[in-house]
Parts: sequence; C-alpha cells; structure tokens
Amino acid sequence: MAKQIDTIGAMRERVTIQNVTEAQSTSGFPAETWADTATVWAEVTYSILPSDEDAIADKKTAIQVALFRIRTRTDTTEKSRLSYRSELFDIKAIEFTPGREFMIVQAERKK
Repeated sequence: MAKQIDTIGAMRERVTIQNVTEAQSTSGFPAETWADTATVWAEVTYSILPSDEDAIADKKTAIQVALFRIRTRTDTTEKSRLSYRSELFDIKAIEFTPGREFMIVQAERKK
C-alpha cells in the first residue's frame, strides 16, 4: 500500500491529453484538428540518455524524450498527443504497469 501512495504522490504535474478530430474546413474539405480530451495528473520523467538528433527536411532536429505515468485510460492511444507546460509531445509507445492501474506513456518533443 505504501508504494501506491508514493506513486500517487509523485503524480503532481498536469498534462492535457489531445486527440485528433476530423472536421470540415470553410472550403468544404476535411481538416484535422486537435481537441483536448482530458487534463490529468501525471508523473513526468525525462530520458536519462541524451536524445538523438534526426534529420527532418534536411535539417537537424533535436528530439526530447519524456515518460508520463498516468492512470489507465481508454481514450489515450499512440495516435494521441500530450500537452505539458505549453509543449506538445507525440506519443510513441504506451506500456501498462502489471496491475494495469497506470500507463507509462513514452512521448517525444521535437525542437
């Protein structure tokens, strides 16, 4: 029981889960927009290893990796993204704790 209290106490950051929705633009064509799904408490840790740099559009782009521990939700998938401290993180992988009470979300922020 003490372990659970420690875990919950570490979840002191606010993170907004966003999911993509398809709407019709003013020109009549489909347009993808991001909508806030929920704001949840999370434990946030950054990758110990330094982030690699990827070449995107022929320029070097730094990638920051973070792990977010949140309570298990059914509306959060690899197609979702997270907003944390005014930064957007793309979800790359989701892993569940043994009791499936929490999910660990690996996400990347591109600078």
